[in-house]
Amino acid sequence: MFLSRFFPIAVLFIVSAWPKTIPTVCGSSPTTHLEMADLHEKSQRRLRAAGITKSATSLNRATTREVGDLVIMDDSDGVVARRNPFTLSGQKLTFTPASAEAKSYRFSTTTGDFKDDDSVQGSPLAGLGDDDSQAVLLPFSFPFFGNRYSNLFVNSDGNLSFGIADSASSDRSLGRLVAGPPRIALMFGDLDPSRVANSVRVRMLPGSVVITWQGVPEYSDFGRGAPQTGQLRLFNDGRIEMVWQTISMAELVVGIAPGNLEGTPNLVSFSTGSTVVYAAALAERFGTSESLDLLTASQRFYLTHEDSYDFLAFYNSAGISPGAGVLAFSSPVRDPAVGNGAIPVGELGPQYGSPHRLKAVLNMGPIEQYPTDPNARVPLRFDAGDTPLTVLGHEAGHLFLAYTSVRDPQNPMARPLLGRDLFHWSFFFNSEASLLEGNRIQDNGASASPRFVTTATVEGYSPLDQYLMGLRPADQVPPTFVVLNSSLPSIGGAGAAPSVGARFNGTRRDVKVEDIIAVEGTRLPDSTIAQRRFRFAIVLVTPAGATLDTATINKMENLRRQFEVVFTKYTGGRASAEATLARNLRLTVEPYAGVVVGGTITAAVELDSPAAKPLTVQLSAPAALIDAPASVTVAAGSRRAEFALRGIRSGVELLTARADAGYITSEARISVIASREQLQLLVTQGDEQAATSGVELLSPIVVKLTDAAGAPYPGMTVRAQSNNKGQVTPQSAITDAQGEAIFRWVTGAAGGSELQFTLEGSAKVSARVVALGKPAFATAGVVNAASYAPGLTPGGISTIFGSNLERTKVSVNSQSATAFYSSGSQVNFVTPATVAAGTATVVVSNSIANSGTVQVTVNAVQPGIFFDSRTGLGAVIGRGSGIFEVYGTGFGDSSAAVSATIGGQPAEVLYSGPAPGFVGLQQINVKTNLGPGEFPLELTAGGQISNSVKIQVVR
Repeated sequence: MFLSRFFPIAVLFIVSAWPKTIPTVCGSSPTTHLEMADLHEKSQRRLRAAGITKSATSLNRATTREVGDLVIMDDSDGVVARRNPFTLSGQKLTFTPASAEAKSYRFSTTTGDFKDDDSVQGSPLAGLGDDDSQAVLLPFSFPFFGNRYSNLFVNSDGNLSFGIADSASSDRSLGRLVAGPPRIALMFGDLDPSRVANSVRVRMLPGSVVITWQGVPEYSDFGRGAPQTGQLRLFNDGRIEMVWQTISMAELVVGIAPGNLEGTPNLVSFSTGSTVVYAAALAERFGTSESLDLLTASQRFYLTHEDSYDFLAFYNSAGISPGAGVLAFSSPVRDPAVGNGAIPVGELGPQYGSPHRLKAVLNMGPIEQYPTDPNARVPLRFDAGDTPLTVLGHEAGHLFLAYTSVRDPQNPMARPLLGRDLFHWSFFFNSEASLLEGNRIQDNGASASPRFVTTATVEGYSPLDQYLMGLRPADQVPPTFVVLNSSLPSIGGAGAAPSVGARFNGTRRDVKVEDIIAVEGTRLPDSTIAQRRFRFAIVLVTPAGATLDTATINKMENLRRQFEVVFTKYTGGRASAEATLARNLRLTVEPYAGVVVGGTITAAVELDSPAAKPLTVQLSAPAALIDAPASVTVAAGSRRAEFALRGIRSGVELLTARADAGYITSEARISVIASREQLQLLVTQGDEQAATSGVELLSPIVVKLTDAAGAPYPGMTVRAQSNNKGQVTPQSAITDAQGEAIFRWVTGAAGGSELQFTLEGSAKVSARVVALGKPAFATAGVVNAASYAPGLTPGGISTIFGSNLERTKVSVNSQSATAFYSSGSQVNFVTPATVAAGTATVVVSNSIANSGTVQVTVNAVQPGIFFDSRTGLGAVIGRGSGIFEVYGTGFGDSSAAVSATIGGQPAEVLYSGPAPGFVGLQQINVKTNLGPGEFPLELTAGGQISNSVKIQVVR
């Protein structure tokens, strides 16, 4: 994610006098782990097509060796793979909406039909330059991923975007496709229409719009790049067609995306086709360059090394770039935390060859791009201040950072703290010189101009970083700020690389850690138990048969040793890094686990390979919060030795396991709590599955037992009970080392089925899972929530009665309605105030299906009074003034006149208006002079009479 062509800051604004600066940046993005899997799969497919069969077990061990604490690996056996040559020239790719409002799509590929007339007769976008955009007004409302657009932006780099233009010069990547604005990418790459006049044209037809990039050159610093020709067609029914005539780009992305990190992106092979329906980003990356296949390289590593490392950092001496304009990137393998905004990747470890520990793989790129001195500035990141050490710290930090932001009330999709690909801090965020970009920003005061100046970059992990990494509690994170509406001339905007000396004005918005927690929830595991000792393996990939010079070895060894020291500095002394090679010694309760005071759990030490002779492992628990043996012995020929841990006093204990030299030291933080009542059961898998009566649910249900710090509690019994005649297996289960218990469920009904879990010995510790069916209801089931009169009222509270309504959403005329209660047979919601009187279509949806579309009458006014179903009373008046409050809904405009009768006689309405703190609820204050007794009350609004309810007068 770092700049490949840089110029001193003094000339950043004299762009016309120099070749275009293409940022050399960190290539980590929301899709990196998917891209690595896609690259590996397509590389293996090409090998198989060539008759070369390789698997993790057939890789050549002899091609990997050690030099001190470095691993040297040659680039044979598919470690280096060709990316993915473009295969769609002469083809037509069609995206067809598979749902209402084009919320999901299918795709198909057929022979291309490039239409010269549409290009020739199209209107040129005169003046469209390099890295430029122009707005285009559409002749129809175009549906795209659930929204409709009346205009779009044609971006010079072979794509369209909706909502905002995107003309940045940063990497045209899958990550940018997913994290940026809603986008249609015909050939998202570095194109330069300024070199050929009128080469981008738009033709408006009655039911379609055609945009053609006709011979647009790929960008080149000198001369004119190769011409690229493709055509994009948008139809008023939501269909999208892409046709390519001549494509020879080095790197490009094709696909569609709702943007803003919505949904889980899908990487496909467009040329092979698919029958799947996709509801999120759908794309393929093409390129002609070579790349490290990180899955194959990792598999090769684990053939000769044990699972002793949290990070594998791959450098290379073969000049293999991590990507166009990319210095390095990180690809996550396991999810170590929640509450930091990271996109879940699940469990990818086995694919990389790691059974337990590996958390991320780093592609650090060619070793030649780094200076010999680990503290010297990297030339390609000179202005940012990055060194070989900060770049490695940056990529390691991506395991936790930088993914979260406060929200903008005026724009819920905005992420003001984030910059490039929503994976780095914004240039305008006072990140306190974080390794993950942003700057240290000095605020000179509201009266100063310029008010803000950047004073430092890439110094370490900031206090906020450390909180998100689990190294610092929230109450030790000082407030910071972000600058909005900056006056700084465009040098990449929020995604610009950090630099010292930038001066600008803007609006200061203060940021507190509580603001982050409000968005993401608490960071778990928290700082009391989170991992603090991290292990790195430094690997150099070399050309097969090449002789490695001593200078390169010394350079990498110096980097390795100094990183161990500086990582502690970066974390403020709160964590450490070990970059030595050693055999694995694993505590089954690492990196954290929990036990109740007086309770006992079984733990073990494990080896990756059997002990050649008896191996004594020393155990240490210095705070004496747990009772553990002083040592355990792994017998010769064995890989495991068990022992008991008993909770003694509340707190967090650091359990350490040490063995002979050559093995790593293993740590586990043991959370000891006073009572099982402090635990919680969380459903981690299997909720809201589609149910068929008498058939086992497709996926098992997994519940996890944890405490408030996020520690798992093994060895405890969880019981399950279904609310119908279904069958759950087992009826009780003991939590494993991860605190998880697994159940299978055969539901007894097609929908509305519920499975209740409780912790043995504490009914308060519970969780609930629901199996879903297709929602169903009829017109007669849509009623005023107070009176149960049929129909809807704009802005009023309504109820739908039907089946399979648990955990559903409601839309009225395709507008989302606010639902605030649902059960198997009922959902309550507020009808959007913008729905017009007459008729409307209502759809109820859950996570598996949509109901049928139901036509419902919309009443401009339909007053209804809420009453207590147990007593039948709408209000009770005690002694005093005779003034009482009633609550209702369906009154339309809240300013409309409301009259009341009590016992058939007019009563005085003192107030009628919105109930404070509630949406759709009307409060009416009425005065009566009647004596004790029960009387019928009716309200009238807009000529419509409400339901009759009783009030009780007590004197």
